[in-house]
Amino acid sequence: MQEKENYIQGVFIRELDNRFRCLVNIAGKDTVCYVPSSCKLERLIPLRGKQVLLVETKKSATPYAVYAVKFKNSYCLLNLSQANRIVFRQINRKVFNCLGCRKNVSFEKTVLGYKSDLFIQDTNTVIEIKTVISSNSSATFSSIYSERAVQQLAKLEKLLSCGYNVTYLIVGLNPAISKVVVDKQSIIYPLFAKCLAKGMRVCGVSVHIKKNQFEVFRPITIEL
Repeated sequence: MQEKENYIQGVFIRELDNRFRCLVNIAGKDTVCYVPSSCKLERLIPLRGKQVLLVETKKSATPYAVYAVKFKNSYCLLNLSQANRIVFRQINRKVFNCLGCRKNVSFEKTVLGYKSDLFIQDTNTVIEIKTVISSNSSATFSSIYSERAVQQLAKLEKLLSCGYNVTYLIVGLNPAISKVVVDKQSIIYPLFAKCLAKGMRVCGVSVHIKKNQFEVFRPITIEL
C-alpha cells in the first residue's frame, strides 16, 4: 500500500474470533475488514464505537483494511507494517540526527543473514524498528511476548559482536505517546540487556497524520 491514501471512514464495531478480521460499519453497512496485526488490538487500545480510516484491498473477503483509529484530535496508526516505510521515507529529518550520516540507507537489507528493517551503509548501522500502541502518554515495551523478537535480539547480539552498529528504534503509533518504558520483567529483556551491554542504541519517535499522510511526529523518551 502507498503511504498516501484516499481513506474511507467507518465506525469500528468489534474484532472477530478469526485473527486479522474485524467488523466495521461503513455507510450504514456492517462489513468484515482486514486487521493488519497478528495480535488483538483491543487489548492495547479501545476501538469499539470509534471512527476508523480504512483503505481498499484487492481481497473479495475483506474489501477494506483498517488503517488508523481516531484518537482525540488525531489518529493512531493501526497498520503496524507501515512504521518501517514512514521512517525510511523520513530518515533524513532532524529528528534522526542521533543516527549520524544517513546518505546511503537501504530498506530491508540482509546483513550477515539478518534481514534488517533499515541499514545505514555510511556507518554500518542495522536499524530494527518496533512499534508500541497505547491510549496513554506512556507505553510499555514489550507488552506482548514475541518469539520472533527473541530470535531477532539473538541475531542482533551477534551483529554487535561482529562490529556492526545496532539501533533499536521504538515507534509510538499514537501521537499522544511521549514515553516508552522497557519492561525489565519481560521474557525478551535478558537478551535486550545483552545487546545494550554490547553497545546497542535505543531511541524512539511517535507518528501522526498530517495532510492525509502519516509522518514522524516527535522524539519520545525511552526509559530503560
